[in-house]
Amino acid sequence: MVDHRKYLGQAGEEYACRLIEDNGLEVLERNWRDSRRGELDILAREGHTAVVVEVRTRIGTTYGSALESVDTRKVLQLRRLAARWAHQHSSFSKLRIDVIALTVPRGFAEEVREGGKADFDRYPPKIEWVRGIA
Repeated sequence: MVDHRKYLGQAGEEYACRLIEDNGLEVLERNWRDSRRGELDILAREGHTAVVVEVRTRIGTTYGSALESVDTRKVLQLRRLAARWAHQHSSFSKLRIDVIALTVPRGFAEEVREGGKADFDRYPPKIEWVRGIA
């Protein structure tokens, strides 16, 4: 049986990478970890700016949108992790933290739960890209 939450998260990150590249940014790294402190989903470059991208993917809005799931605690964690990453990669003059929030229709999850490989072409998400959230 497919873990639909894990699949949803991976599919959301893949989609976000394509979106980032389609908008002229270069994806540098994915799933950068700082031991137990946490993970940065995507690290990208836009000119001389390093861009940390948090990807949130949710099914429906019953518990709020994907963007609403990024709370103050998460933003603080992203700031700390971004600073640690930037310290290791000092070649950038600027650092920005973005959020790409994808809210997908319920059909996506239903298809995955039934063992299918749902995709965003068939179930297009609502996309919210907030640049410079922190």
